[in-house]
Amino acid sequence: MDVSNYLEIYQKPLYKTFVNALANNSLSHAYLIKGGSGSPLIEVATHLAKTLVCEKRNPLACDNCISCHRFSQGLNPDLIFLDGREGTIKIGDIRNLETSFSSTAIEKGGTLIYVIHLVEKMTPEASNALLKFLEEPSHEIYAFLTTENEENVLPTILSRSQKLILSLLPSELIFQKCDELCISRTQSEILVNFYNVADVINEKVNDEEYLRIYDLVMDTLNTINSNVKDGVLFIQTEVSKAFAYGAKTRDSARRFLELFTLFVKDLVNYKLNADITLNSYEPLIKDLADKIKNPENILITFIESLTRLDSYVNIPLLLDHLAITIYKETINDR
Repeated sequence: MDVSNYLEIYQKPLYKTFVNALANNSLSHAYLIKGGSGSPLIEVATHLAKTLVCEKRNPLACDNCISCHRFSQGLNPDLIFLDGREGTIKIGDIRNLETSFSSTAIEKGGTLIYVIHLVEKMTPEASNALLKFLEEPSHEIYAFLTTENEENVLPTILSRSQKLILSLLPSELIFQKCDELCISRTQSEILVNFYNVADVINEKVNDEEYLRIYDLVMDTLNTINSNVKDGVLFIQTEVSKAFAYGAKTRDSARRFLELFTLFVKDLVNYKLNADITLNSYEPLIKDLADKIKNPENILITFIESLTRLDSYVNIPLLLDHLAITIYKETINDR
């Protein structure tokens, strides 16, 4: 993704604010980048952070110099990245950050940078520790925080950060760009629900893990459509087995549930004679509507299951519960 181009063309207020601050040597020591679900928060936060160490800004990071390459590869010792997607950010993480930045920078530029993605995922203790760190900023320490839910961010952190807003692009524009990139509507109609940038969608349609999960969702839906009992068994065996091992099993299970939920939402809409979003899958949704009597109950169960994933619930047991719910809510002739 060409972040500089994306910001200059589609996020002009943010672009001008940051570029002007660079030109006037008036950077804030803490930026809070706010965006809706699907916004390229990590990409923008890391690109702005990278700009501070770039040797050939034009006006943002060039992505070609040695410093940019070291930054992108995680080889810059003066950068710390905390990712709220991987779990709750605890006070120990903030303490480690403070300890790491208690000495001078190692790189020649002398700039220390930390990026915290989804700052709302911090515990109250971690938020208070970060607040103390923000209240006494060192001259060469810069923070780039991101959030999808500003309401859950400590108000005092908000007051000590300069807010940069990523506006969501209209879906029509995303579809147009996806068409130009020759991305099929069967994929763009799904991925536009998770990503608000066509370039990122283009990366995902070539991502092996995404394609594995997509295929698993389609196999599940098609099996249910052929025979509900077989579909339930497929979830309890093949789907459970697919998420039995691996360091990122929970993330993959979450994406499976998210993709499946999109279809259930459209199933509910179809039953209500409302517009659906996955138009390329209308024949499948129509067939499933003939078999499932109460998709609303299935939808509620899937949404609850997504929440329970954060509590480290047993994934096979969770999938078994989902399979039983699907079976209960189908037409009597199964």
